[in-house]
Amino acid sequence: MNREEDTIDLGRLLSIIVENKKVTGGIVAVCTVLAIVVSLLLPKTYTSSVMVQTGSSKSAISSGAAALAAMTGAATGKAGEYIEIMKTRTVLEPIIASVYDD
Repeated sequence: MNREEDTIDLGRLLSIIVENKKVTGGIVAVCTVLAIVVSLLLPKTYTSSVMVQTGSSKSAISSGAAALAAMTGAATGKAGEYIEIMKTRTVLEPIIASVYDD
């Protein structure tokens, strides 16, 4: 097995790139312009909307029990899922920032 076939001469590779710098620069420029055009033409897909609904309780005692369960983290079902989402930092940080200015 010949060792010269297994090695890459980086100096020779760099000299080829420098010799063909117009072609290399042209390829980079075309790709850059193409990426800019595509990014401006594609529709924006980063918008979202969220709606949280809670059911009304039949009596004040059950609503108080539900509130106690929510505070202790014992809520289950869809309401429990919504409560867990509302406890995340993504939801709480803007509220904290608006309440506490410092």
